[in-house]
Amino acid sequence: MEKTPPLFIAEQFKNIQDLWYHIKQTNWNSITSKGLQCALHKLAGEAGAHGYFQINIAAIMFEKSLKALNPSKSLSSSKINELDKKFEELKQSITLLKISSTNQIRNETVPQNSPRDERSTGLIYLIQEDAELAQDLAIQIGYYGYRIKTFSDIAQVIPYIRQEPPTVIILGSGFQKEELDNLKQNLPEERSQQDAIPLFFISDTDEINHRLEAVRAGGEAYFTDPFETIGLIDALDRSFNCQNDQPYRILLVEDSRFQAAYYAKILESVGMQTRITTDPLKIIRILNEFNPDLILLDMYMPECTGMELAKVIRQMEKFVSISIVFLSAETDKDKQLHAMSLGGDDFLSKPIKPEHLISSVTSRVLRYRKLRSMMVKDGLTGLYNHTSIKEQLEHEVARAGRKKYSVVSFAMLDLDLFKNINDTYGHLTGDQVLKSLARFLRQRLRQSDIIGRYGGEEFAIIFPDTEKECIAPIMDELREGFSKIHHHADNAQFTVTFSCGIAAYPDFLTANEVNEAADQALYQAKHLGRNRVVIQEAPQ
Repeated sequence: MEKTPPLFIAEQFKNIQDLWYHIKQTNWNSITSKGLQCALHKLAGEAGAHGYFQINIAAIMFEKSLKALNPSKSLSSSKINELDKKFEELKQSITLLKISSTNQIRNETVPQNSPRDERSTGLIYLIQEDAELAQDLAIQIGYYGYRIKTFSDIAQVIPYIRQEPPTVIILGSGFQKEELDNLKQNLPEERSQQDAIPLFFISDTDEINHRLEAVRAGGEAYFTDPFETIGLIDALDRSFNCQNDQPYRILLVEDSRFQAAYYAKILESVGMQTRITTDPLKIIRILNEFNPDLILLDMYMPECTGMELAKVIRQMEKFVSISIVFLSAETDKDKQLHAMSLGGDDFLSKPIKPEHLISSVTSRVLRYRKLRSMMVKDGLTGLYNHTSIKEQLEHEVARAGRKKYSVVSFAMLDLDLFKNINDTYGHLTGDQVLKSLARFLRQRLRQSDIIGRYGGEEFAIIFPDTEKECIAPIMDELREGFSKIHHHADNAQFTVTFSCGIAAYPDFLTANEVNEAADQALYQAKHLGRNRVVIQEAPQ
């Protein structure tokens, strides 16, 4: 039975501890040095892949210190002390974690209501013969919140596939057709296209025949080594998001509960969420509670007509763009057109075939979500835009004000020396860095946390119901993690850091005051030398 990742980490640290104690006892040479470096590299990979970034960073720094030394020369007492300090830092990062009765490690430095990732992160199976390449790639992918399991060959991965199906399988180069056929035969049976496990290929050649072989084997993405990790993350994000899209929310307003239930059952059969009301006069409360993507509206009801109700909905700014589809037995084309002129987007005549209903609703919801996204999201990063994130902050502060003992924390981030990146590598590379940070934040934070691009290289995050003391260590961990991500431009490789300022309600009583306080804290972080997190305390 496979050991849990935390137990792997504990065992690997025990090995590192034994190696280091052995080296300290004057057994320093090229073999022991290389052995300790390999052990640290392996620990860094495991820790980064499973989200233990403090351990990951401590292991990387220890490994770098070892690499800088000449193994043919004896260690001076000062060098031993320097390395001992790196070992103690690694040990401290391990002891900050406790092993529970189920062998799961929990971070003790963060209170229970802190913003740990609540969503189930994507699981990636990486099949790569070269163990060092596999670990390096696992570390980079792990920074974006994906869990990675590495395997050296296809036969090794097959027993795991049915036990814990991955989000994606990534295959390195060099696999034979027979091996790929064996893999395909052992993938779980697909009930729908959404159930399929995508195969990504990494190859050292860009030849068309190799690409065709990958496509014929079921490959959905193909990368030529060397490649930019961000392109792979793009593809992983698309695949993961397709499997985790929020269900369409459909509101049915119909005076016949029997008919409404029938149509609801059809829509629910393909995964949509529905809500039924036979009382059109409750529409405002229901709209605010359910926040539908589309309204299926009967034209003739006792209390009011569907046309009247459509006009009421269109007068509400929040729902002015929502799709309204009339569903009625009315066959008069003039009346249908008149109804649509009063706020409807489509007219479906009863009786309607199930497949026609599903197709019409799906196309309308897709269009609505796309338009809605264009209105509130930043075009480059896909995060909330400046106006929307400020509106969200006002909403959360107002909500917290209505609840006793509720808090809202707000963080502002700014990429350090970003102008130098644009000047040195070009604006296209700068845009890639912005997109990289956006993905990094989305993957590492909770679904309940609200992330926006405030403007330029500035980002903002709203943490509902979370104390600022809980936010600071998380933002510091994110800062450390992002600083280790490798960005590429032509043949150059570079890293980027960010500074962060944090403020909270009710330390500051309005959304505008919270915003200004976080901005002031960010300014202090920049003034103190960048690449740090500063909290703005409540005014005395």
